[in-house]
Amino acid sequence: LDMIEFDGSNRLRLLSVAEANNILDFSSGGGAENNSGFTTLCAIRFDNITGSKNPVVATSGSTSNGFGMRISNSGNPEVYIGGTLYQNTGVTITGGDMIILGFSYDALSGDWALFESKSNSTITGNTSAADFTGSKEIYAGGSGNGGQRIDGQIGEVRILKEGMTAQRLISECLYLESKWIDGN
Repeated sequence: LDMIEFDGSNRLRLLSVAEANNILDFSSGGGAENNSGFTTLCAIRFDNITGSKNPVVATSGSTSNGFGMRISNSGNPEVYIGGTLYQNTGVTITGGDMIILGFSYDALSGDWALFESKSNSTITGNTSAADFTGSKEIYAGGSGNGGQRIDGQIGEVRILKEGMTAQRLISECLYLESKWIDGN
């Protein structure tokens, strides 16, 4: 299967600010206020874990606003949403790892889950519905912050206008794992 190369200096714009509003803005009058939530899924291989916070799918590079799934400089999967950064310290992603990273947010309950396939672990939390765009576009392999890029390849990105239960998120991620990692 073909993958898109990211060499630490490029990123791919997935959605404009207006399109991002229809996925991530759950504020009153926001483009996503009537959506059940959102889900992002990504198949990614890291060549190196760099010092640039390794954004996989992100809007703003700042954790104080916007949304992002990334791998920390120390290799831990992270998500930032609602002005807070959450980290899965139970696994370390390293150069050469091919993983599936998935996140789902339920706008009604505020419940969310972040899944990573290296150790098949999930962290969960709760964040009140708000505008998670950070007034930025949505990127793969980088963020709205100019210096934040990945060194690796992305095979597939899915962004859905619906929230999923943690169990369904895991099921979707395992499907991508069978496609991209196991080769089925």
